[in-house]
Amino acid sequence: MKQQLKHRKEAWRLTLQGQLKLAAAGMFLGAAFIGSAQALPLVGDSVVRAADEQEKVQFALTLPLRNKAELDQLIEHIYTPGDAQFHKFLSSADFDARFAPAQADYDKLKTLAAEFGFTIVGENSSRTLLDVEASTAAIRSVLGSRMQLLQQADGKQFLAPDRVPALPFAFFGLGADAAGLDHRPLHSHLVKKRQATDTEVSAAAQPHAGTQSSGSYGPADIKTAYNLNSIQNGAQAVAIFELSSAKYTDAATYASKFGLTNPTITQKKVDNGTTDTSGSTEVMLDIELVMATSNPSSMYVYTGPNSSSGVLDTYSQIANDNLVSAVSTSWGLCESSEGSSAANSEATIFSKMVAEGMTLFAAAGDSGAYDCGTKTLAVDDPASQPNVVGVGGTNLVTTSTQAYTSETPWDTSSTEGGGGGISTLWAIPSYQTGVVSNAPSGQFSTTKRNVPDVALDSDPATGFYIYDTDGCGGWCIVGGTSDAAPQYAAFWSLVAKGLGKSPGFANPTIYQLAENATSYARDFHDVTSGTNNHFSAVVGYDTATGWGSYNGANLYADVIATVGGSSSSSSSSSGGSSSSSSSSSSSGGSSSSSSSSSSGGSSSSSSGGGTGAPAAPTGLTATGTKYLGQGAVNLNWNASASATRYYVYMGTSSHGESSTALGYVTSPGAEVTGLTQNKKYYFEVKAYDSAGLSPYSNEASATTK
Repeated sequence: MKQQLKHRKEAWRLTLQGQLKLAAAGMFLGAAFIGSAQALPLVGDSVVRAADEQEKVQFALTLPLRNKAELDQLIEHIYTPGDAQFHKFLSSADFDARFAPAQADYDKLKTLAAEFGFTIVGENSSRTLLDVEASTAAIRSVLGSRMQLLQQADGKQFLAPDRVPALPFAFFGLGADAAGLDHRPLHSHLVKKRQATDTEVSAAAQPHAGTQSSGSYGPADIKTAYNLNSIQNGAQAVAIFELSSAKYTDAATYASKFGLTNPTITQKKVDNGTTDTSGSTEVMLDIELVMATSNPSSMYVYTGPNSSSGVLDTYSQIANDNLVSAVSTSWGLCESSEGSSAANSEATIFSKMVAEGMTLFAAAGDSGAYDCGTKTLAVDDPASQPNVVGVGGTNLVTTSTQAYTSETPWDTSSTEGGGGGISTLWAIPSYQTGVVSNAPSGQFSTTKRNVPDVALDSDPATGFYIYDTDGCGGWCIVGGTSDAAPQYAAFWSLVAKGLGKSPGFANPTIYQLAENATSYARDFHDVTSGTNNHFSAVVGYDTATGWGSYNGANLYADVIATVGGSSSSSSSSSGGSSSSSSSSSSSGGSSSSSSSSSSGGSSSSSSGGGTGAPAAPTGLTATGTKYLGQGAVNLNWNASASATRYYVYMGTSSHGESSTALGYVTSPGAEVTGLTQNKKYYFEVKAYDSAGLSPYSNEASATTK
């Protein structure tokens, strides 16, 4: 065995010698290196010096998913309404069992890494990433890239390769790649307007602005402007992606001022997290705008170091944990700075999120159409990824009582505005292929990914009022698409709570509703004039603001109807389904307040139905079974006269049914899947019509197989 290993090392040494000779001659053979030797652009950065030969650099070796064609097909099934697999999301374990790289390939990757002089510093449970460390001399010898110290215009310095790294032939059979050598720090997408004191009263505040300092917006303003008051249900937890630390107790100050719940913040440190607090304003902005929008009782903050491998590991941990339906990120780079290797590695992670029913909402950038900071049109990663919702920016105008009036694209100057445009990396995703845009020639692509998908207010001219000790010294006003992404994620968490399960990846549903004229007019605020300094807002979809901002309660009701089993909301007139016609009314008339409530929740639920409400369903039975390797329960009951839908409540103790088990169904009978095997569950059902909810049915229980 030792002799074989000696021969293998010698063969690799000879191969490497040949590769270095070719490199010296300016040539790289595809058979010798995976990738190319294309020199990397500096994108406005300046070279400080060549890196020290013995300086250590961390990066990642990556493996592709197995059965990629099967995965792509499965995702199409999962997001095709009416398909037998519609919204049958995978668990993290199931995804890895079917699509993650084989353990044998991961073990081989580790062996090769060690034999080529790379030190393994971290492993990944999904086996797609292997964190390694090497000297710059080893990187030059093995990968053909010379590391150099670069400096950005803002003075920040970082290590980056001078050309695309190329792995030796020995890695070829694994399909491996090298990602994360470029340590260019990601930018947070916020624009801080000014510091403010809690008692400041601005004479400049205009009727079209918010009620807080200098006309900035507070939680009540957000809920009023975007029609969110009637759907406040506590929300599911949101996961927030961060590359900075902050003083999380600031959330309590924000909650106290605005009468909100002080959420339990569970911090998930990835790669030991970071002690850097330079991005604390971003962190607290994300946390507090989730609080302002959905007022949750808990949230998760995933914190990693601001490095390429740290970014990949943090996104991967969110996908592997699979704890939430909605994730928010306000950190990014323009596509050319991100590079194809890192972008492909992210895409692997995001496909897992989508298969699990998660949605990542990403800020689309704050440099208008020129995300790289030059006069070259560019969009921001990860907002441009096909399996991500890109959230652009608008300028919001409200009445003197903060009711919605209108929006235009956020466009402060030639260097500041809402990100948007056409990707150079990604083909057009299936959910965009049916879009017919009214945009001028060259401002919409039928072959490439268009960004953003949606937008919300981001203009720092008014901005949002937040509290951050480390970065602001207290209260301050911030703008940027960092405002928009966490608010959209929070809205999606309201939908998840109302539905009683994950609504899945948002874009297929958003595009389905937006492409129907009736539901588009009901659910979105179309932004039809202005530019983001290049791309024009037009009627319908555009690359300045996507489909526009949400009309919260209306979109909430139509999403629940669409993914919960009813197709009427997307195809009917405004007077169609009861969920649509009542969605903008008070909480007593909205289906949201009743559908998301536990037995001790809204008055309609706890009272057992109001005047004219349907009779309680009878004859409820439950049968335990198994579906796709997980526990399941089949339910049946008798129809209630006049009922238009039924809500199923589930618990693990008798009369402990505290949440909806699934979105509503329109006829008696349901299958509840994704449960723990060999476990007993209890169920009750309520009927609903336009008059309200019925009392509970009889209770039924079953043990899954």
